[in-house]
Amino acid sequence: MRKNKPFFMVFLSRFLFQLGINTLIQIFPYWIQDCVPLPSGSSVSFSTNLTLVPLLIISPIAAGILSLNVFRRRRKAVVYYCAVSFAVVCALTWAPVGYSTAFVLTAIMGLGYGPFSAIEFAMALDTLHEVSENYARDLSMWHNALVLPSLFSTPLAGVLRDVFQPIGPKVGVTCFGYKVG
Repeated sequence: MRKNKPFFMVFLSRFLFQLGINTLIQIFPYWIQDCVPLPSGSSVSFSTNLTLVPLLIISPIAAGILSLNVFRRRRKAVVYYCAVSFAVVCALTWAPVGYSTAFVLTAIMGLGYGPFSAIEFAMALDTLHEVSENYARDLSMWHNALVLPSLFSTPLAGVLRDVFQPIGPKVGVTCFGYKVG
């Protein structure tokens, strides 16, 4: 990675993006339970799983559509678009959110996550094209950027929630720990 700065940047962006995604996914069920009014009679686990359906459906569709039209010409623009889509989701959680709005938020996440996953793989292959002698080793290293954030995201989500949740009532923001996380 030291010899190939573009590969390092792809690795770093993948690591940071995945850390954010994993942290968000770790805190999501608790956010649904504590901050979003659920439909009467539905359990928290069912409601949480149901709100993730748009993410799971839209992610591969968005990746497929963008891969046909945009990936070849403007790959960095797609990464920026994906980052903005996640920033929008984080910003929208600051407003009071109803259950139906949670579906919209996961749909927006899907619009960012699917294309990001696809474009990052393409960019990793592009950066290895002429520099690397050992693609398998480098791709396994790149895969670590997908796996390693899961080690940090659960404790990070818990710390963010636990530190900032008690501050919320003092500053007049409900569910402050979830909104920071």
